[in-house]
Amino acid sequence: MSIQPAVQHRTAILILAFQALLALFAQDCLAQGADTRFVRANAPAGGNGTSWATAYNNIKTAVAAANSNQSIKKIWVAKGTYFPGATRFTLKNNLALYGGFAGTETQLAQRDIALHEPILTGQGTNAIINGGTTNDTAGVDGFTIRDGFTTQENGGAVLNGSSTYRNCRFIDNFTANSGGAWYGDTGTPRFIGCEFIGNECGAGGAASETVNGSFTVVSCRFTGNT
Repeated sequence: MSIQPAVQHRTAILILAFQALLALFAQDCLAQGADTRFVRANAPAGGNGTSWATAYNNIKTAVAAANSNQSIKKIWVAKGTYFPGATRFTLKNNLALYGGFAGTETQLAQRDIALHEPILTGQGTNAIINGGTTNDTAGVDGFTIRDGFTTQENGGAVLNGSSTYRNCRFIDNFTANSGGAWYGDTGTPRFIGCEFIGNECGAGGAASETVNGSFTVVSCRFTGNT
């Protein structure tokens, strides 16, 4: 029995529509990439981090995923406040943390750091980031890093590493020792387009301090660091 022309026509339309949906899905996956994980502060627990809809709600979970899956190169972080807890956030070589997202973007260029500010905070009780032995392939781009605090360690906000910091603001971080915002015994971090505002230390280097390393500062602003 032959299929009527009208039925054939409707079937063809359905096939074309399905193909168009597949193409859109493929484009979205390509834009976001299998090398990217997503974090939203207000995401429900249990997400797998592979999309905004299933985002992690904790940066540490995303970094742990990258530690176990070397194909993950980027972590996109939506606006919100993120607290490290008892131990600092850790960085990793060949992994970049990007902030400034609303939580719907599919392209890095769509983010707006000023409008969708992500804040890494020590809440005036804890230090924030451990750069470890990272090199410049470990990146932090588009974050406000503020209210780090320690009386036991150097580096009120960041300790050690040769990571690259772009478009970041270091605000009101404190250590009773050296390096209010960043400290490293060694290391060669880079700060590009960053601001250092109101950071304090009890010893040396209200903004940054190193003993046997060096740091590069490009187009940064320093205000009220003591």
